[in-house]
Amino acid sequence: MIKTLSILLVGSVLLCPVKSNAEGKTIGAYKCTTHEGKGSDAKTIYNGVKDKGYSGQNLDASANKITSTHFYDTSKTIKYWSSHGLASGNLFGDAKYDVDFNIKKSFSWANGKLEFVFLAACNQLNKDGGPLKIYAKAMLGAKAVRVICGYHSKAPAGGDNMVAKEFMKIAKSGESVKSSWIKANEYVAGLKGKEKDPLAANYAVLTHSGNVQYSRFPGFSGNTYKRPNSSSKKIIRFRKKVENEVILKATKKLNTKMMTNKNFEQEPIKFEVKPTCEEMAFNDGNKLSLDGGEVKTQEVRLSKSELYREVIKYVDRNLENSEKVDLIKQKMIVEPIVMDDALSENQEEIVVAYSVTFPHIYDEYTVENDKLVAIVDAEGVKYTAVKWSEIQTEKR
Repeated sequence: MIKTLSILLVGSVLLCPVKSNAEGKTIGAYKCTTHEGKGSDAKTIYNGVKDKGYSGQNLDASANKITSTHFYDTSKTIKYWSSHGLASGNLFGDAKYDVDFNIKKSFSWANGKLEFVFLAACNQLNKDGGPLKIYAKAMLGAKAVRVICGYHSKAPAGGDNMVAKEFMKIAKSGESVKSSWIKANEYVAGLKGKEKDPLAANYAVLTHSGNVQYSRFPGFSGNTYKRPNSSSKKIIRFRKKVENEVILKATKKLNTKMMTNKNFEQEPIKFEVKPTCEEMAFNDGNKLSLDGGEVKTQEVRLSKSELYREVIKYVDRNLENSEKVDLIKQKMIVEPIVMDDALSENQEEIVVAYSVTFPHIYDEYTVENDKLVAIVDAEGVKYTAVKWSEIQTEKR
C-alpha cells in the first residue's frame, strides 16, 4: 500500500496506535527575531501541535516580553526557542527587542515536564568551543529531557520557518523527533531558489542512547518510549559534517541560457510512486519526498560507488518515471552524518549515514532548481527528496 501525504491527502499512517510514556501536551514557543514575509517558525510549531490537543503559550518579542525565565522554564512538554546565538552561549534577539542573556554555565532542564527542546539559534550545539556540554548535562536527571534539536554552526535565517513546516509534516507521519529534524533540514537545504537555505545543513540533534532516541511527541503516531531517568548518563549527538558550510554553487545556470536561447524548454516532472512502494510519500506539487524510516546509530562505511548503486536501486524501485532522472555518479556530492558522545572530551565521530546529493546536469549546464537528495544509512535509503525537469530542445 502506498502511504501518501500531500495538501489533499491524509496518510493512513496517522491511524497507527499511539503508545505514550510522556508527561503531557503543553508547549512554550518563543520568537525573539523579526520574521516579516516568511512567517514565525515558533508559531508554526505551536500551531502544528495544537490540533493534537496541546495548550501553552506562543510569545513573539514584537508584542511580548521574553526573558531568560522562559528559556529555563520546565513546566511544558515542548520548548521551541528561536533567536540569535553565539558559541559563547549568548542568546539574543534583534536590536529592537530586549532579549539578551548568557546561558548559565550549569543548569538543569530535568525534573520537570520538559521533554523536547528546539534551539533555532546559531552555534548552540557546537562542541568545538561552544556550549554543547552545558546543554547535554542539562538533559540529565530523574525526569530527563529526551531530545534537543538545533544547530552546531550558523542556523537558517530565511529558511527557519520552512524547516518548522517540514518538521511538522514529517513528525505527524509517525517519524521520531530526531529523524524528523534531520530530514526537515535536509529538505530545506536542498530547496530551490529563494526558498533554499543552505545553512539548514548545519543541523544537530542531542538524544539519550537507546530506543528513547526514537521518541515522538505525546499524541503523535508511533512509540514515545519510557522517559529517561537519572540512570541515563550518555548523551549522543547527530550532525551533518559540513566542511566550511559547503554551499553548492553552479558555475553555469541553464535558466540564463534558456533566456537567450528559445530552443530550450524546461518542464517539471510530476512524479508518481509505484503501487509496490511501501514508503511514506509527501507530494508538494513538483517535488516528491519519500520517507524510508528512522536514521539509526550503526556505523556505516560505503564507497561512492556503493552509495550510487543504493540510490539508483531505490529510485528505480519506487518511482514510476525513474528513467527520466539522470543521476550522474561523477557529479554526486557525499557528506557524512556523524554521531559522537556529547559529554566526552574525545572528538571521535563515527559515520552513521550519508547525505547524497545529485545536481541535474544537462549538456554540461547545471539546472539550478533541480536536484535529488538522499539519506543512506547501514540499512539502506532512509529519505529521498527529488525535483527534476525534462529539458526539451525544439527543432529550429
